[in-house]
Amino acid sequence: MKKSLNVMPKDELDVAYVRQGKEERKILGEVEEKRDKYTKHFLKEDLTFESAIYGEPIH
Repeated sequence: MKKSLNVMPKDELDVAYVRQGKEERKILGEVEEKRDKYTKHFLKEDLTFESAIYGEPIH
């Protein structure tokens, strides 16, 4: 059985787009299940993930 991901809508995020090569890939939202103390993970429209790593705890 496939597990679904809970994705926080992009309008609740500070960032909506990330650069990937010459094209921008839209961020669909944050995948809250993948959070840890220092990292946020975002699902992009091409179904890849982008991570933001912080130097101090953010959650």
